[in-house]
Amino acid sequence: GLGVLIVLVRFIQYIYINKFYNEVFNDLNSLVLISLNNCIAILLARSIYTISPFLIPLASIPMILTLLLNYKISLVTSLVNCILIAVAVNFEVEIILIAIMSAVLGSTILRKMQERNDILYASSYIAIINVILTFSAGFLLSNSVIDVSKKALFTLIGGVLSAILTIGLLPLFENLFDIVTTIKLLELSNPNNPLLKKLLLEAPGTYHHSILVGNLAEVAAEVVNGNPVLARVSAYYHDIGKTKRPYFFKENQIGRENPHDKISPNLSTLIITSHVKDGLELAKEYKIPKVIQDIIQQHHGTSLVKYFYITMKNNSERPEDVNEEDFRYQGPIPKSKEAAIIMLADGVEAAVRSINEPTKGKIEEMVNKIIKARLDEGQLDDCDLTLKEIGLIRDAFLKVLISIYHQRIEYPEDKWIRDRRIK
Repeated sequence: GLGVLIVLVRFIQYIYINKFYNEVFNDLNSLVLISLNNCIAILLARSIYTISPFLIPLASIPMILTLLLNYKISLVTSLVNCILIAVAVNFEVEIILIAIMSAVLGSTILRKMQERNDILYASSYIAIINVILTFSAGFLLSNSVIDVSKKALFTLIGGVLSAILTIGLLPLFENLFDIVTTIKLLELSNPNNPLLKKLLLEAPGTYHHSILVGNLAEVAAEVVNGNPVLARVSAYYHDIGKTKRPYFFKENQIGRENPHDKISPNLSTLIITSHVKDGLELAKEYKIPKVIQDIIQQHHGTSLVKYFYITMKNNSERPEDVNEEDFRYQGPIPKSKEAAIIMLADGVEAAVRSINEPTKGKIEEMVNKIIKARLDEGQLDDCDLTLKEIGLIRDAFLKVLISIYHQRIEYPEDKWIRDRRIK
């Protein structure tokens, strides 16, 4: 009977995940992670039950799954676990109530977590709520004050164990299943990160550009239900390959000669496109997560280095012999919303920055031109963005760019001030 119950509830759980979170269901790492946490939940319940069921760190699994996957999957998984935990603890009403409360709070309270200390705050909050619940349920069931107080103490200790278990297992699961949490991303966004400091010192123009691209990408990701934190942090790292030859890129050439004036368009193209490969190598060296490495590799797709391609054709005796493929990035094209957003933000920011005396009309025209070019080239074919979402991204870009590059109003000088200055 128990075996049939376990199979039934797990079947319902995985049907739900397959229906509403197909990308998670099709990811072996995520399925193994969910299954492993299911097993841990039952093992903890069975092993600690002999000491006191109130010691079971019931909030740990919901918190871990929320941080590693998302709160809805965590909530469903944790509520399913509550059914099996109820069996494991012989249907003790107080434990079932605490398990349900831990599942709900543990799954939802960390949805917008900013740092690892938030795990401690969340665990403390859940522990306090569960202690209150223990007292309430205990007195309703006519238990003695001493007995209820003892259970409440164990519940409080269980909350502490939840925090310890979550903080301890989270880095292990992050590395084991190659999952990047919001906490990890926020740590990578720290300006003191060695790779970001390298970018700032060796390619300051690129660093500034990357910050602006990050601002654009974050706002755009929000409007299309992408991952804003991933988009912003990936933007910080998307051009790290430029640190290898910083002065070959326009944003780092202030007060310097353009080295491209002295070399062939072919060599210039090779140097420009190599920043993707160089960035990927640096990301691997500094152990940047795979999801950011993918965005580094995809942020130019297979787009054409148009300036040097046209220069080569114009200077060639046989323009028809110039191979367009020799002037393209190696790709692949963006495979995720975040990668596509960074491709667009990267192109848009650089293009708008080049506008002489930018106005709202000029900015809008340039943004439309860049996005249309990427669409026409097929660079956005594999990223699951709809045309409606691309329109929302465009509007988000315009709002940010117009606020950054708007022209300041020149106020007429006051006649009285001018006369005083002359005197």
